[in-house]
Amino acid sequence: MGGTLERYAIDDLMAWRYGNLCYYLTIVALFAFSVSGVLIGDFFRAFWGFCAAILAALPAIFEWAQGWIFPWPAKFLIGLTLVMHIGGGIFWWYFNYYPVYDKLAHLVASMTIALLTLLFLLFLAYYSVVRPGRWTILALVVIVPLIFGSGWEIAEYTIDQNLLSTYWVNFYDSLMDSIFNILGCGFIAFHANEYLKRESPERLFRRFVTW
Repeated sequence: MGGTLERYAIDDLMAWRYGNLCYYLTIVALFAFSVSGVLIGDFFRAFWGFCAAILAALPAIFEWAQGWIFPWPAKFLIGLTLVMHIGGGIFWWYFNYYPVYDKLAHLVASMTIALLTLLFLLFLAYYSVVRPGRWTILALVVIVPLIFGSGWEIAEYTIDQNLLSTYWVNFYDSLMDSIFNILGCGFIAFHANEYLKRESPERLFRRFVTW
């Protein structure tokens, strides 16, 4: 797996000097949102906000403890997904800016899950746990986020049936959510395909993750 890695345009984005700063700001935002939740008496969402902040900080903690360096877009997308979800609940952005905010949240979340799926598959290939081919990787990068998205819609509907809430709007809204989920994971799959046409999963893992 030696040799010089071919450079792509997206590598310039990954090398952006302020990428990690944007990621760290999402952690700060989550803690600030949680404090705001406490101040307005929304203790339920405040609790989950603190949990989300800790979850978002895990990549940074792992980097500090193990010396691995993850690509900042993956870390940032994790933080941004949690920021949009927690902020959308505490500050009612989901409701005040519906449907635009909701669809953007689905787009970002699907991109996040797709990218994490890709990195996990590259990790398995690098350590010879499994050796998935290009089409298997691309299929899973699309399928896994869509499974999560479908589960989310079912969960919303189930919660509404039991708690008489209004998380699930209607079939058309769920259909649009699914379309934005497809756009998000499709975007990641498209770029993953461009890489995988030229490099092995093992080489890509070393491109994206360093230590």
